[in-house]
Amino acid sequence: MKIALVTETFLPRTDETADTARHLVDGLLALGHDILVVTAGAGQASYRGARVVRSRRLATGTAVGAVLDSFDAQHVIALRPHLLGSLALRHGYRRGLPTLAIDPPAVHARAGRTLATNRDRAENLGLTGTDAGLWSPGVDLDEYHPGLRDPRLRTAWAKGRPLVVGHAGDTTRTKVVDRLCRIATTPGVRLVVFGDGPATATLRAAGAKVTPAVTGLDLARGIASVDVLVQARKKDQHVPSVRRALASGVPVVGFRAGGTRDVVVDGHNGLLADPAYEGALVRLVGDLSDEELRTRLAGHARDSVADRGWDVAIAELTAHLPVLV
Repeated sequence: MKIALVTETFLPRTDETADTARHLVDGLLALGHDILVVTAGAGQASYRGARVVRSRRLATGTAVGAVLDSFDAQHVIALRPHLLGSLALRHGYRRGLPTLAIDPPAVHARAGRTLATNRDRAENLGLTGTDAGLWSPGVDLDEYHPGLRDPRLRTAWAKGRPLVVGHAGDTTRTKVVDRLCRIATTPGVRLVVFGDGPATATLRAAGAKVTPAVTGLDLARGIASVDVLVQARKKDQHVPSVRRALASGVPVVGFRAGGTRDVVVDGHNGLLADPAYEGALVRLVGDLSDEELRTRLAGHARDSVADRGWDVAIAELTAHLPVLV
């Protein structure tokens, strides 16, 4: 089938949406579909044989519609639709095409079907009258693996402290940075933040190790080499870093909210903090100084996501759209 995937970001960007979009294209191409990617930002005009059309300025409905029509799209999938996704869904609706919105920020009347990537999002959409199905993204089980753990790297990061805590995710929000700084100043803890940004100086002043932005094998090796991964944002939806850590045999501490609560089972592969109590996350990180507890949680980590490779996730996505099978 000819499927247009409309995503607000795509390669070479490495954010959550771009990462999900890349795996969707990989999976749909592997199933034999013809894929068009419509996205914003600079980059290559093709990806693994799929044409990539990029909008470098404010898109219009006419422009987006012309691209979809020239491709002769039979289906439109909008990933986290904002400007481009909304325009594409409207055009698909007018053309009578099957349309799917994944994680829209709000109800989208033009989407024929809506999927949410976690229970919180599905419930919130339900309150607005949208019947959203649940679809969980996958994790690259080959790239993220316990065998990449590097004891020498871990020792270098620890600087003699017994617990190395990693964080891979957004550090632009003040509350997230405040939580990370409290973790960084916890006795016996060394915080490693993967990826620098505006808060780098603040985090380093609190004692955290902040690495440059890393991707691919470097990121996989880094995540596998920490003792615990912390998910410091309450309302993250996709939480790829949580799945990556678990696939790497690393337990996770996060809030019982957003996408984290769908992946982390409290007391099994990690610990969940009550989002109503601001200090709960820091306290639970401290609890994992207990090596016996940490080892037990780590022992369940990879198995808890071993059935959620991207091949499984893509197969499930197509099951939500029987016409694609």
